[in-house]
Amino acid sequence: MAKESYSKGDYYNEKARKEGMPARSIYKLEELDQRFHLLAPGQKVVDLGAAPGSWSLYIAQKIGLSGQLFSYDIQPLRSAMPATVTFEIKDVLLAPIESFPQDVDLVLSDMAPSTTGDRFSDAARSHELSMRVLEIAQAILKSGHNCAFKVFEGEDTPSLIKYAREHFTSVKLLRPKATRSCSREIFVVGLGARREES
Repeated sequence: MAKESYSKGDYYNEKARKEGMPARSIYKLEELDQRFHLLAPGQKVVDLGAAPGSWSLYIAQKIGLSGQLFSYDIQPLRSAMPATVTFEIKDVLLAPIESFPQDVDLVLSDMAPSTTGDRFSDAARSHELSMRVLEIAQAILKSGHNCAFKVFEGEDTPSLIKYAREHFTSVKLLRPKATRSCSREIFVVGLGARREES
């Protein structure tokens, strides 16, 4: 059977277009949120790899006017954001930890590398991004709070999950329904961040 093309439209592409969303990825976050109750009014949230902006729009709606969202990407967003959203063009891999807000309630990431078609190198680069997300989350999350991020499955995935389990009380895996059938992506959800006492 031929693999599904990324350029081929489908239910979620059409749904995003009809609802005026920048990308289908919003439905992945929606499922993560419904499953794990990640978002709530008044939260302080960091969105890593925010472009084109679907996740940030969803987050802003869920945290409301009393919340704060800090979004980062190397590309600009495609949609206007509410006043509660602070967006900055930033290379998450290179930016110092101190440049991110501290004591946040939730870290989210839909970051992915520019794919080459070589699944091994793509997975390795995705692993690097995911480890960076975990590093940032460890530094800025409040104790007991949560993180969710995307990774392309590869030979490094078991070690990534093991590492996440060392820093969160519980780690769950989810492949959202909006994920394309040909994609190797999964989402790792770390619940209950463990923070070392200073």
